[in-house]
Amino acid sequence: MFKQAHKWILASSSPRRRDMLNRYCFDFTPHSPFVDESIKDNENPLAYTKRIAQKKARFVANLHKNIPVVIAADTIIALGKEIITKPDNQKSALKSLLNLNGKVHDVYTAVAIHLSEQNNIYFYAKTKVEFFSHPTKLLESYIQTKEYLDKSGAYSIEELGTFLIKKINGSWNSVVGFPIELFIQHALSANLIKPI
Repeated sequence: MFKQAHKWILASSSPRRRDMLNRYCFDFTPHSPFVDESIKDNENPLAYTKRIAQKKARFVANLHKNIPVVIAADTIIALGKEIITKPDNQKSALKSLLNLNGKVHDVYTAVAIHLSEQNNIYFYAKTKVEFFSHPTKLLESYIQTKEYLDKSGAYSIEELGTFLIKKINGSWNSVVGFPIELFIQHALSANLIKPI
């Protein structure tokens, strides 16, 4: 469907992001970024996810100066202004799921496309997700699947965790971790890709 002018680097270790780019046969190499993802005092969810996406892109771009396009993304979940971080263990996973249980939360995915020190593209998607209200015993059983590992909010919408979801308003792909539909629009606008 598309041809691209240059090979890309995907600054991510996420298999879901790799899968989305592979689906369109884009030519890229994944490279895991190692950056401090600590939340600053009073940092709002959008500012945080934008900062981390840009930080990941810069980190990997500095390691691959011969590759002109580096793509990075960061996905977080927020309940109001509170950022729900990735759980460290089953106990923190259950706490996250109980916090989200029966409520509406926001999923932010920021994408940074690093083209040069002066030329970068940044965009984000914000999606509202409503959970059904489930008994604690069911949430505990879900945690045993280990889907919470490395997942913001301790759930995976594209796998077994789909049973948690009552309603979604926005980009499903963004909740998975990469709003590919928005990425393609920005890549077309910047001439990073063209229709075949």
